[in-house]
Amino acid sequence: MTATPAGTTTGLAALAAVVAATAVVAASALVAATAATALVAGTIVVAGCGGSQSPYEHIDQRKNEISMLWGQVRDWRQEAGLRGVEPSRRAIVEMHGQPVAKARRACPDPIEPATDECRDTCRLADAICDNAGRICDIAGELAGDAWAADKCASAKASCKEARTACCQCWSEEQRAPPASVPDAAPHEPSQPGPDQLSRQPPRRHW
Repeated sequence: MTATPAGTTTGLAALAAVVAATAVVAASALVAATAATALVAGTIVVAGCGGSQSPYEHIDQRKNEISMLWGQVRDWRQEAGLRGVEPSRRAIVEMHGQPVAKARRACPDPIEPATDECRDTCRLADAICDNAGRICDIAGELAGDAWAADKCASAKASCKEARTACCQCWSEEQRAPPASVPDAAPHEPSQPGPDQLSRQPPRRHW
């Protein structure tokens, strides 16, 4: 049996120690890297769950706002006595691309109704036009959305019809004849009473 030199044994032991230490360091680095990766991934997941809305959620929320405002317009059309809960399809198509201000000008300002009926009609017309402006502002944010654009045109058509109804009511007020004041009863000369006849001088007969 051949004996191993003492120096060789010591060198092998030192080499083994270095290899073992390197393996430990590498393993520690791998564990640290894995933990860091998991931490970053967890942070991303949390941010994704509790962060800002997705584009689709934002669009849905804005469309819900349009639906609410448009529903109010439908109710106000009925209160104002307009025909149907929506304008005709032709009226809607005509208002595509037109500004809300043009729909408002269907009845020029100023209008000062005198009767409660006309005041209510004009008040509802203003409310419908205000909603039309808000609907079209949102539709502008959703550029390219055909549904939103159509609701904008529908609201503008309702605004135009309501303002026209306001103007017609006011015009009828202007044409109505003023309330007549009853004429006083014709004055008839009073006949002298018995006392007055007794005080009259007697007639002389010549």
